[in-house]
Amino acid sequence: MSLMRKKWIALICFAGPFLILPFALKSWTAGFKLAKLCIEIPYRSAWDVRTPLSETSAQKILSQPFRYLGKGRQCYAFESQDRAYVLKLFRFDRRILVPHKSKGRTESVDALFEGCRLAAIASEETGLLYLHLNESLGRLPVLNAKGPLRRHYRIPLDRCRFALQKKAIPLAEGLFNAKQEGSLEERLEEIVVLLRSRIEKGIGNQDPSLWRNFGFIERSAVEIDFGSFVPRPDFSDPSIAEKELSRYLEPLRSWLEKHAPESLHFLDAKGGVS
Repeated sequence: MSLMRKKWIALICFAGPFLILPFALKSWTAGFKLAKLCIEIPYRSAWDVRTPLSETSAQKILSQPFRYLGKGRQCYAFESQDRAYVLKLFRFDRRILVPHKSKGRTESVDALFEGCRLAAIASEETGLLYLHLNESLGRLPVLNAKGPLRRHYRIPLDRCRFALQKKAIPLAEGLFNAKQEGSLEERLEEIVVLLRSRIEKGIGNQDPSLWRNFGFIERSAVEIDFGSFVPRPDFSDPSIAEKELSRYLEPLRSWLEKHAPESLHFLDAKGGVS
C-alpha cells in the first residue's frame, strides 16, 4: 500500500465520525428545535376555538413535567408525568409553512388548524381537551419537558401552537387486550360507533390509516390523529357515508380474519361490510 493511500485512509478514519455526527444527532433528536415551535403567525379569530377544557384546567395539567414521546408528521408529542395526557406541539418548517400536496393531502398551517377546529367539534371522538392556536401573553405556564436524549427544555407555551389530548393506547394493542379479556366485540362496536359519529358530523380524514390514527381511551375508541380532518358535507349522502365507513372497516376485517375470525360476523352485522 502506497504512503499516499495510507494517508487518505487515516484521514477518512479520523474525519469520518465528525462528518457523520451532525446527521446522527438529527436522527437521534428527531430534528427537535424550539425554533420550529415558536414562530410568528398572524392572529386569526377563527383559531380561537372553544374546547371542553377551560384555560384554568389546562394550566393545571400543563404545570406538571412532560417527557418526549415521539415525532408525528405535524408535531412533537410529549407525555405528562401522570401519563394521562399527550401534548402535541405543532412544528413549523418549510414543509408546512409553504402549502403543498402530499399523498393527496393539503399540508399548510391553514389546513392543520382547520383540522384542529374540526377536532374540537368532534372532541368526544378525538379525546381533544384544549387547543392553543393563537399566540398569547402571560396566560400559560412555561413547560418543563424532557426532550430527545433526555435533554431538559423550558418551552414557553404562550408562544407555541398545540393540542392537549387524553392519552390513548394504540388500536392494535387495545384489540389484542380486548381479545384476551373476552371483550373484543365490544371494542369493535366502539370503533363502528366512533366512525359513524364522526361521519354524521360531516368530518372526513384525508389520512385513512386505521392503525396509526386510532386508539382507545379506557374502553372508548377515539381518532387520535386529526391533523388531516376536512369538512365533508357530502357525507349527507348515505352511499358516500357508507363508503367512508367501509374504507376503515376493511383493514379491520383483514385483522379479524387473521386474529379473530370468529368475530367477523359481528363486524359485518355492525358495520355493514360484506
